[in-house]
Amino acid sequence: MLGFFEGDHRTAFDHQVTTAYTGSPLATAVEMSDAGWRVTRMEQRRGDGTRPHASIAAVRD
Repeated sequence: MLGFFEGDHRTAFDHQVTTAYTGSPLATAVEMSDAGWRVTRMEQRRGDGTRPHASIAAVRD
C-alpha cells in the first residue's frame, strides 16, 4: 500500500514536517508496474479544505 498526496506528478510543496511531493495516481501506477509490481487497487480521496490523497495497493508476482 502506497499513500500520497495527489497532484501534478513530482511537484514539491511545503508540509508541516518537511518538503513533501504530490503525485499522479496514473503515472505512479505505471512506474510501479514498470518496476515489477502488479497494481490491484487505486483510490482517490478529496474533501473540502484538505489536500487530495491517493493510494495504490500492489503486489509482487
